[in-house]
Amino acid sequence: MSGRAAVAAHFRRTEGKLTLIVGVVLAAAVVAGLVGVLSIGQRADLLTDLAERRGSVNAAAGEVYRALADADATSFSVVLVNGEKVAAQQQAFRDDVVAASAALDYATKAVPEVTPTDRVNELTSQARRAYLATGGLTTSERLAVLSSLLPVYTGLVEAGWVYSSRVDPVGTSYLNEASLLLRDTMLELSKDLRDASPPAGVDSFPWFALAVGLSMVLLLVAVQRYLARRTRRRFNIGLVLATALTLVAFGWLTTASLVAAGNAAASARLSATRLVPLTEIRAEARNLDGAQARALIFPLVGDLDELTSRVTRIQDKLADVRAGQDDAVPLDTLGQHALDGAVVLVEQWRAAISRDYSASRPRYDEVAATITANEELKDELDGVIATAGRAVDQSIVDARSALSGTDVGVAVLMAVAGAAAVAGLWPRIAEYR
Repeated sequence: MSGRAAVAAHFRRTEGKLTLIVGVVLAAAVVAGLVGVLSIGQRADLLTDLAERRGSVNAAAGEVYRALADADATSFSVVLVNGEKVAAQQQAFRDDVVAASAALDYATKAVPEVTPTDRVNELTSQARRAYLATGGLTTSERLAVLSSLLPVYTGLVEAGWVYSSRVDPVGTSYLNEASLLLRDTMLELSKDLRDASPPAGVDSFPWFALAVGLSMVLLLVAVQRYLARRTRRRFNIGLVLATALTLVAFGWLTTASLVAAGNAAASARLSATRLVPLTEIRAEARNLDGAQARALIFPLVGDLDELTSRVTRIQDKLADVRAGQDDAVPLDTLGQHALDGAVVLVEQWRAAISRDYSASRPRYDEVAATITANEELKDELDGVIATAGRAVDQSIVDARSALSGTDVGVAVLMAVAGAAAVAGLWPRIAEYR
């Protein structure tokens, strides 16, 4: 008998079939373990990207947004004060510019793409600036454009201060042009940098991995039924143990994936319903400070209506934040009091604007003093924003923790499951020898 015929004859016998089954079970255990490890690894990589790259960019975008909004308000406040307060306000402005620049540098290091200089020059040209906020720019391009426009904005403000100190009306024009550049372009670009949505796949159900795990279970059950018919033994301890270990491995994988997905979704939801809106409210409040100062220094027709509509937008956004609180991470007592206080302050702000920009408004110096001292709303919101940021970060940490060790656990369990299946089948093979 030839070797090939002998091999074929062996696999036609029961011990040969059982040997083939051992090989199939071992291969299936390896494939199932590999799929499980890759499924967890891919999800963990996405969470790492969310926590590190996106987290860095989002945090930097929030800091840029805050610093630029504060700088805008302070740029006009410099014209409203006198004496030593001028130097203090100018230093506050420069500190905000430095903070924005540092945040942009930090975010740029987290983004692997580099925007060519020619592309930056094209985007920041005078003809393109008006369309930057509406153009579909990449994250790298937004960061490069913001970094390029920051010294342009600073130069306009510094020039405005110089001319204003000489009581030259062109100084107000420079400040107004700087404010328009910042509000219409730079703030919009920094807002677009934020991406609250989790990466595709991080919050999905692990259907493929679960299907592979169930296929492994069905294979083991089928082998047990085959073995029961051939050997008349109802249970094979090794195969039963292998089945149990497979169920534990993929049950663990599914549970960890669902917990991670839930925490990733909670992070995105908190960011979208609390962190981002509160950051925007704070920025709009600071913009309103600057708009009030501009209306006092360089009044235009319709200033009162414009300022009032800005207050209305802030009130509406505060109402949305309060109505859309996440039940999973509710505001603490201090945060709730801060929001309640913010609502009261905005209503008082509306009354003050109606008084200060009406026909019978108080003296110029009294209004100026009120504007430059208006820090209460910023102080109320800063604490809530910081708490929201920590909650968003903690949700991502919890998502990554849920997956910690799962890949190793699945690999070990499937290795033991394969060994248990072999240990259960090998004595049955030996019986036929």
